[in-house]
Amino acid sequence: MAPAAATTPTSPSTTLHKPPRTAAPSFAALVEGPVTHAVNEHAAFEASMRSASRGEFADQRELLLLQAQVYRYSHHVEVTTRVVDRASSALKQLLNTSF
Repeated sequence: MAPAAATTPTSPSTTLHKPPRTAAPSFAALVEGPVTHAVNEHAAFEASMRSASRGEFADQRELLLLQAQVYRYSHHVEVTTRVVDRASSALKQLLNTSF
């Protein structure tokens, strides 16, 4: 009978694989997405309002779609406002902490 090979216990630090470190997103990167989306919505909203002011919406369906677009636009502005407010509060808090 062959002798059993001696096994040494491995420490947890050698068996765990550490994920690669990625840089945290910058303040600008966190705010850029919602702001860009709101700006794009604003452009579409302005175009629709110009069409509506010229009387180009002929039926109730198109007016209902315009109302939905106005709702989406106001929602995006609200979300963007919250993101910017919370991000600026976090930045302010970070700057007020002493190292």
